[in-house]
Amino acid sequence: MRPHTSKTSCRDAVPSAVALDDAGFSTLERQCLQVMRLYFSSFAEPQASGWVGAIDYARMSFSAERAMDLAGAILDTVQAMRTSRRSVFNFSNPLCKHCAKLLAPAERHLISTVHCLRAGKSDEAGVHAMLLCEGNPSERFLTVAGRLGHLLDAEERLGAMAPAER
Repeated sequence: MRPHTSKTSCRDAVPSAVALDDAGFSTLERQCLQVMRLYFSSFAEPQASGWVGAIDYARMSFSAERAMDLAGAILDTVQAMRTSRRSVFNFSNPLCKHCAKLLAPAERHLISTVHCLRAGKSDEAGVHAMLLCEGNPSERFLTVAGRLGHLLDAEERLGAMAPAER
């Protein structure tokens, strides 16, 4: 991602963004969002190879047992969302420490879908998916987001275990 010009602030770069800290997502969900953003940056600027950063961040953030499975499930979720949407997906710059603290509206629907599926709120997840996918078919997106949610749940359980129990 390109650095901001002196005339562009982070808030200008992500219109209608809210503070990520106020969104109520778990640490794992926030880490998942960062991996997604790095994948998005790869699509926005392919020559920057953001996907390498996404995999590296997943390896640093998640357990060795699940990092690559999570990186793949996150990419599957992103791809399923991308095939359903018709318009540009606005996201916060993952490489700017200020932008990374902001949550764009589409990002909120994306992570809220996973969050709601993890919480067993499938109807609410469906609403977020419908808005995110702009009324286009979202069944495949919901399916892969559900798989991602299951992996995040397993990662959370693993993190709660004492090292000797792993």
